[in-house]
Amino acid sequence: MDPPSPQLVESLMTSGLATEKDLARCRPLVYAFSRDLPTFDSVWVDALVRLGTLTPFQARRIHDGEASSLRIGPWLLCDWIQHDKRSDLYHARHAETGQRSLLTRWTGNPERLKVAHESLQKKQSQFPRGARNMVFPSDSLIGQGAWWTVCASVDGHSLLDLMVRQGRLPAAAVQEIGYQIATDLEQLHAANLTHGELRPENIWMTPRGQLRILQPTLLALLEPGDPLHASLPLSSYDGMAPERCDPDAKPSAKAVEVYALGCLLWHLLAGRPPHPAADHLLKISAHQTEEMPLISDWAPDVPHQIEMLIRQMTSRKPGVRPDIQEVRATLAGSRNGSLQSLVHMPDSVSVRTEGKPTKARQSVGRFALATVALLLLAVGLWWGPGLVSDYVKFSPSQAEATTNNETIPPEPVTGSADALLELPAPDAKGIVQLAPGRYAASPLQSTGDLLITGPDSGEATIVIEPQQSWSLSGDRILISLVHLEVPHERTGAACDVRCQELAVDRVQVTTSSPGETTSDRSLISWNLLRSSDVTSGRLYVRDSAFLNVGSLFDVAFPLQQATFENLLQTGPGNLLQLQQGVKPGGTAAVTFVNCTLRDTGAAVSLGLDDSNPGGHLTLGGKESLLLIGDDNALVEFHSGRLPPDWVERIRISGEGLIFPADHALAGYRFDSGELRPLDSQSINIDGLLSGNIEFADNNLNTPEASNVIKADIPLRQSQLPPGADTTRLVR
Repeated sequence: MDPPSPQLVESLMTSGLATEKDLARCRPLVYAFSRDLPTFDSVWVDALVRLGTLTPFQARRIHDGEASSLRIGPWLLCDWIQHDKRSDLYHARHAETGQRSLLTRWTGNPERLKVAHESLQKKQSQFPRGARNMVFPSDSLIGQGAWWTVCASVDGHSLLDLMVRQGRLPAAAVQEIGYQIATDLEQLHAANLTHGELRPENIWMTPRGQLRILQPTLLALLEPGDPLHASLPLSSYDGMAPERCDPDAKPSAKAVEVYALGCLLWHLLAGRPPHPAADHLLKISAHQTEEMPLISDWAPDVPHQIEMLIRQMTSRKPGVRPDIQEVRATLAGSRNGSLQSLVHMPDSVSVRTEGKPTKARQSVGRFALATVALLLLAVGLWWGPGLVSDYVKFSPSQAEATTNNETIPPEPVTGSADALLELPAPDAKGIVQLAPGRYAASPLQSTGDLLITGPDSGEATIVIEPQQSWSLSGDRILISLVHLEVPHERTGAACDVRCQELAVDRVQVTTSSPGETTSDRSLISWNLLRSSDVTSGRLYVRDSAFLNVGSLFDVAFPLQQATFENLLQTGPGNLLQLQQGVKPGGTAAVTFVNCTLRDTGAAVSLGLDDSNPGGHLTLGGKESLLLIGDDNALVEFHSGRLPPDWVERIRISGEGLIFPADHALAGYRFDSGELRPLDSQSINIDGLLSGNIEFADNNLNTPEASNVIKADIPLRQSQLPPGADTTRLVR
């Protein structure tokens, strides 16, 4: 077994990342990892990660030859949290005492950074102790060409992350958040200070449901002048009071802050900023010339009193706005005082049953529908508060499911071996309950929600014939427990879906001729039933396999959110094709949880429009294999001019997302089909790993062939196989 190189030992020791004792402790692991192979430095680093001496973030910096960048004065950077145009936020620990803290790296003009550093030293004595939720900086230093501020450690999630994961926040929670922020702002204003940058990224929720407000007073020290000429993150303009950009105005800092708080509350309630745009000048213009949209149009559950308060706070006339004391007093009324419900963010919201059905499940139909109800509850929890109560109405009542002893389970329908059965029409609740058998696809429509579900035992197969497109229409559509058989040659999409929300659960899709070349047409073409409903456009796919059937979801509108859990896609074709890209100023969140993309096209293909610069795309999740095929990129652009700031519009963050090291992260696909890889070094990436994966078989037409039998992924911490669990994909 080879020892670590002198260069590695020196970088670890001088930076304080590890000691000789740590290296001695990891020798058994290094031996187990390497066996008879050479023990490169990467093996030693991987062993230190497994022992907990190093974090995966630190290991990546060491692999990149940047170990020295992890030491900032007495602090060691442990993990990168978030990034914007001006700053990076890190978890850190003190090299001597082990104290945990947050470090923020601020960039800009060196002279301006020095002035900000000196100003903060003088201002620290003014910070009010009564502002309990404010996380004030306790220290700062200049180093590595940047200004670093130090504050107490905070665990949890930013409100931006919460909205990405679960959509807009419930009105009661937003009222409580607003009350707590206003209470602390009252303390700040009394000390003649302002926060200066109230935006979702700076408001955090701890695992105990406590609010923490980061970066108070700091941006004003860096950018005290005209925001028109400042180098600010785009989201900093979401709460920009109109008078701040008026050269003739003398804005009151406190009135400006009330406006920003009103915009923040609007954002949390709607799940998007009040004036979404991809350019800061467009945002400023909207704040100066347009009335704030009524929040009740986006969040019908908002109490009238709160709606009127937000309307006053966001008035373009500073004199109309209430002061912070009035804001706090109004928000204090009828609040429930708890934010605990927001912090329960499970990695997976699946509701799974273990073991075989018991005798108590006498009705296959009742059991299937009860399972669907649980799935819908899970979908509601994932997609955001406010949907759960609606989904309860989407399935039979509990009384029906437990007391109607006369319900007869679906019986297998027999007939000619070649004859296809006719799909039943939706019942009064929009439910299509299928018995085992093979069905001819025929149009299904519901004036409300549409639920298509197969039996719990046996298989219901829906056959889509060549030259046919299966038409489905409903407010929300769920397809569950069925097998779709689609033609390998298609003139259009196999399914034409029109709905506001789409969920797919335990569905297997195969072609009628598995050995033939896959069609270049999409499997599902999705349009909104009502394009005016700006809160719609979410996709949820669970425990489903798409085996060599081409591109999957062709979305004709700006998608808001897509969540894939235990998904298997094999063969050529993109997973998501977003023809209109992302809504300007918005964020489309695509999440992978234990998924496998094997020899596929792009995970996301984004259409570009020269007149519409679009918004931001985030790819996240955990323990997923994103193994796209050759001549493909993870994210591809097409059909328009690539914006110069495209790299700032993509964020990849997760835990154990595995991607081929020799493939492009981003690329531009020309009309000719040629792919031009794009320089992806500046993409905001965290948690992307590479390594060697061995599957059970090369066959792309069966789920079992995509079982992972060997995974050699440096820095990966989980001991379980990555990717989809194929045992949950086989009926």
